[in-house]
Amino acid sequence: MNKYIAIFLLLFCFYSIRAQINIRVVNENSKYLPYAHISSLDNSKFFIANENGEFYIKDDILKKTFIVTHIGYISDTVSGQDIIQHRQIVLKEAFVEIPSVEVVASKKKKITKTFGNKSVIFNSRFICPNGKEIAVRIPGQTNHSYLRSAMFFIDKEGIPNSPFGLRVYSVDLKTNKPGNLLINKDVILAAKQGNEWVKYEFKKPLEIPKSGLFITMEWLPNSERYLEEKTGRGDVTIVANGQVLKATISIKNKWKNKVYTRWFPTKEWTKVYKTIPAIKCEVIQYK
Repeated sequence: MNKYIAIFLLLFCFYSIRAQINIRVVNENSKYLPYAHISSLDNSKFFIANENGEFYIKDDILKKTFIVTHIGYISDTVSGQDIIQHRQIVLKEAFVEIPSVEVVASKKKKITKTFGNKSVIFNSRFICPNGKEIAVRIPGQTNHSYLRSAMFFIDKEGIPNSPFGLRVYSVDLKTNKPGNLLINKDVILAAKQGNEWVKYEFKKPLEIPKSGLFITMEWLPNSERYLEEKTGRGDVTIVANGQVLKATISIKNKWKNKVYTRWFPTKEWTKVYKTIPAIKCEVIQYK
């Protein structure tokens, strides 16, 4: 009896390995595109490529159609059958016209301000699996206000040098949620040792709309060396990326309608209450 069970388990494991198919997302020059998003049109399947542009699928996607997106590239729609047949997805680069930035008279006074959560509490944190994105709204300013930098406080706990993504969105005026992307390239960051603010300075000035904008952190599907089992809410063990984003506490609804999260780009943004991520930015103003 034990012999038959062993044979069954061996065949099951062999089938599981065979069923997993390695797919890579590349550009027209065969350069891999890390962290591309692949989602089925019916929202039942979703994948994110890892830092090598790879993701793994099973042959149950044959009858589905997928949309593949990557910042700076033209989105493409491909069938599951084509994905399995070719073992790769090729995206064409998008040539985006960057709007000109108004030059401010040098006589105006230049002021740098910090917006967001400046203080950090050490008994609260954000531990998330692949694909989660959390957004903090930066309020709109007077004319001639520009986003200079964005910062994230990454804890020394876990694997702090795990890469994560930075995105900037406009504000959807109908819902007050994140709207369209305002930067057309991937920004990937990582802490060195943890217990530090990880800072990204924008090379070109990004004018802040009067309605404000959202800065987000995205937990990326990195290779196994960056993954770690963690205990989440309710003592539930989850496999999450190694980086831990610290938090602050909102006071008197100060952050009402200003913090949202979603699990994948195919999902809806939902509000976050009480615990607020330690994300802040520097804004240049001319007065």
